Amino acid sequence: GLCFSPDGSELLTMGKDDRLLCWDVCTGRHLNVHYPRVVNKAPLHLDLAAAANGGAGCQLAVAYVPCGRAVHAYDWASGRLREPPLNAHFEKVNTIAKHPSGEEFFSGGDDGAICVWRPPLDGLLQEPDR
Repeated sequence: GLCFSPDGSELLTMGKDDRLLCWDVCTGRHLNVHYPRVVNKAPLHLDLAAAANGGAGCQLAVAYVPCGRAVHAYDWASGRLREPPLNAHFEKVNTIAKHPSGEEFFSGGDDGAICVWRPPLDGLLQEPDR
């Protein structure tokens, strides 16, 4: 998975090794942000999303990452996991997409549900159709 920071200066990557890594876009240098290991055994790739949550730059940004049946939110700058995980899926989450307005994002999983979320962690806006 790949995701640019809201200001475009950094890139978050996630590979088959279940590690989230943050990179400086201009220099290509790995930034020493220590994100917890993320477990999600997607067969191809995962989609990640980011929201600014106010302010410029990456200091207040949040990265939204599929992790099993939940969506985990990490402080972009520190790598700290925000509590609690966003739970609404019954199967593995594969994709996250941010609406162009930045006011909400969507997660999709193997359960066929699409969940709508509103940063910063306000939770589920509507129950998924079953």
